[in-house]
Amino acid sequence: MTPKETSRLAAQIRRLYGANRQAERPFWLCLTELVPGSPIHRECLRMNDGFSGYLMDTTQESYLDLFPLDAIVYLTPDSENVLQDIDPKKVYVLGGLVDESIHKNLTLQRAQEQSLQTARLPIREYMVKSTNTKNYYSETLAINQGEGLSHVLPVAQVAEAITS
Repeated sequence: MTPKETSRLAAQIRRLYGANRQAERPFWLCLTELVPGSPIHRECLRMNDGFSGYLMDTTQESYLDLFPLDAIVYLTPDSENVLQDIDPKKVYVLGGLVDESIHKNLTLQRAQEQSLQTARLPIREYMVKSTNTKNYYSETLAINQGEGLSHVLPVAQVAEAITS
């Protein structure tokens, strides 16, 4: 990751944490593969005031080693499976991939290589097309399914839900 991408990831972690703290029903957060002293760890400490005291778990281990494969759902905008409900028995993974250009199917391919279930947030079903939907994932999840999209985006970008 470039330094700019590392900074963007640190900022996304801050937004995820902040939105999750404000959620009516917050998620348990766990940052995996976070090595103390690594560029992303240093950037999180630099950019995110109080990062070391965030109420979340961090580990150097991979999510693949921490959770059963059949419990993991990798969230990717390229999945054909729309996430309709949150299953409390599942672990939802947001990949820490920040790229200056959008690489179609990159996260989907990664999940498939790891034999993981995939899903995408129902952004296409509830949103007017936007140039930058990738940053809405963490905030939408944290605010909670169903009402999340209307709270994350400006009113002008919210479309009517498909009722049929």
